[in-house]
Formats: sequence, C-alpha cells, structure tokens
Amino acid sequence: MNTMRPLAILVPALLALAVGGLAAGGTPARAADPAASAVGQCELPPQLRRLGQHATYMAAGRRIRTTFSDCKVRGGKFEGGDFGYAAAASADYVAINIGGDKDAPACQKKGAVANLSASGTLTVRKGPATTYAKVDALTNGRRVHFCDWSADETWVGVVYPPATGGDCGVDAPQKDAAPYTGTCRSGWINARYVRVED
Repeated sequence: MNTMRPLAILVPALLALAVGGLAAGGTPARAADPAASAVGQCELPPQLRRLGQHATYMAAGRRIRTTFSDCKVRGGKFEGGDFGYAAAASADYVAINIGGDKDAPACQKKGAVANLSASGTLTVRKGPATTYAKVDALTNGRRVHFCDWSADETWVGVVYPPATGGDCGVDAPQKDAAPYTGTCRSGWINARYVRVED
C-alpha cells in the first residue's frame, strides 16, 4: 500500500490553509498568559469615599484577593500569595472588613444614623443589598462606626455598640484587613441615612 499519496495531498492542503489565513490578516493565536489568571493579594490605590449626601473622605487603599489581570485593571499593586484569611462573602452574608492601614483606625470614620422620619427606622442587613436578610433596625441618632463599603458606595458596612454604649475595639489601627469578629453588632446600611463626624 502506498502511504505517500495521502500525505502528498494532505500537507499542501494544510499549508494552503495556514498561508491563506495569514494573507487574510490573521495572526497566529498566542497562548494565554498564565500569570494573568494568577490569584494573590492586590493592594488597591487610595480612593475618595462618599457617606451620605455631603460627606467625603480619603480611604486607604484596600488589600483584596483577586487575579493579576483584575488587579492591573483596578490600578493596584499585585503581590501574590495569600492574605491568611478566607474570602469574606457567602451566599447569605457579607462580612464587615476592618483595618488594612497601620496608621489609621480599623474603622476610619464615626457618625450616626440620620435623615429618617421621626418614627422611622433604618434596616441593618447581612449584605449590601435589599435582598439580604434583616438583622436589626436603628433609629435616628444611633452611633455607628463606618468600616466597609459596597463597590458602588451606596451601602456602608457598620459596627455599632449597644444603645447603652461600649467599646467595639475598632478605634486602634489594624495593619491587616480582616472581617470584624468583635463583641459589637455589625451589618450593612444604606449610605443615604448616615451623618459623619468631622
């Protein structure tokens, strides 16, 4: 049996396809950069944050766990490795992260619930959306620590003591960001209903 004849037909056909693709403007496909999908720690640049309608402040750059390519898009500094704590989100709960700046309080701002009607209450939820379960309700004047925020800045992650007062342990600096595990209550509230202290 002559095996040379099929090869003689097949090789020129493959060459014609390859040359035709290049002539039509095609370029050889490059292999995906495996480093782009590497997951590690990304230090984000500082950002100007809004709380309520009139309050703004400069927040320290957060450290998040993400891919190299996502970190690059966000303008962050990719360091690789692991933070040493689990991702702080699940299907029914989004943890309030505190810290991340060795020179600033773990929760950088304080304030109070405001702008509600006289008998109104502000719902505290397990995550930054109305689809998350309610965990508490606060009234005008209730003091809170502003510790975290949603990506669109419409929700604020707060930590707050009982109505009788108390120390939540978030006034001191905390170098590494981590979910709040102290004795005070925590949750997410709508940023429209807060007043920030200067």
